[in-house]
Amino acid sequence: FVLPRGGVDPGSVELVAENAPWRYLDTGVYPGRGWARPAFDDSGWARGRAQLGYGEGDEATVVSFGGNPIDRHITTWFRCAFDLVNPNEFERLQLRTIFDDGAVVYLNGVEIARPRMPTGAITPETLSSGAASGSEEETFTPIVFGAASLLELHPRLLAVGRNVLAIELHQASPSSNDLSLVAELVGLQRGETLLARGAVWRYLDTGAFPGSSWKEPAFDDSQWLSGPAQLGHGEGDEDTLLETVHTTFWFRNQFTVASAAVVRWLSCR
Repeated sequence: FVLPRGGVDPGSVELVAENAPWRYLDTGVYPGRGWARPAFDDSGWARGRAQLGYGEGDEATVVSFGGNPIDRHITTWFRCAFDLVNPNEFERLQLRTIFDDGAVVYLNGVEIARPRMPTGAITPETLSSGAASGSEEETFTPIVFGAASLLELHPRLLAVGRNVLAIELHQASPSSNDLSLVAELVGLQRGETLLARGAVWRYLDTGAFPGSSWKEPAFDDSQWLSGPAQLGHGEGDEDTLLETVHTTFWFRNQFTVASAAVVRWLSCR
């Protein structure tokens, strides 16, 4: 589930706006190991609003590539600070970006993603593992954190007071002719639990297809079995054991919402 662009949903708070001002270092000189941490002094870095980069013509802030078009800086560093009074008001965080070519992303000094970057140690001379092209250079999209869903960037990484989203961009080659960065970080505020983790489910474990209407609210599942989650077999931690001889299993659960109009966002995990 992805919020509308720009953090306009009333259940969200835009922590870093897509046109936010960033501090950036475009000298190609490594700023030191602590550069992504909130306490790092970036007052000597240049400052400008996103989109930052060069070569596309749509930049709000043009950064330097070093002057040699066939030997450009491999890495450029970016920092955006934001203040929080109560980080505990957020249940989930969402990060969406445009980046070209590869990126390593940090929140308060903790690496949270490295799209189009190799594994292992990253240095200022590390090339991106792939080049951005086509719609990737202009489409504002979520970063997926590993194999987990987008919504699993946890707000425990946030702190009271000063926080910093830091991104280092890496080129795919020294002759790459463009660089782009836009990032938006949104906090999803805590809400009501509609379906608890240990809720009782109706389930069908006979292997017989219940019909195409089985997903509809009006479907009669009164003859199905019921049991609390976790449901399954073979792991030893089940609260409800299912038959083991079938390929497909069906599960249904009902919950009541007093007014759908007041539901601002949904999170499923």
